[in-house]
Amino acid sequence: MLKGALIGFAVALGMLLPPILHWVTGPLGPLVGGFFGGSRARLKPAHAPIMGLLMGLFMVAPLTLLIVAGSVADSLLPDGLRSVLGVVAVVIVLYTTVMGSIGAAIGGALALREETGGGSTG
Repeated sequence: MLKGALIGFAVALGMLLPPILHWVTGPLGPLVGGFFGGSRARLKPAHAPIMGLLMGLFMVAPLTLLIVAGSVADSLLPDGLRSVLGVVAVVIVLYTTVMGSIGAAIGGALALREETGGGSTG
């Protein structure tokens, strides 16, 4: 499950990288990352919230780095934005947790169904 959460986290961060496209791919990142991580780990849907929580906890590190960098270099962020950044970070962690859980449940269920041969033939 840890490997699946790391895969999901890496995909979510990777989807933030493409310039301009990140406005579309960024919000979908945790969902897609959870899907790939859940399917790779062949996660049961009941375990998906744990993987989503791990993805959310992994997201704390880069957000903390951004907050610290913004507070150290005063010229990077205006004062108003600096005060809101903590709240935005909490929202991002919660969003990553929920969307990662949903993606992991879907990906894990599809992977398990394919493994057991329960997929439709047609």
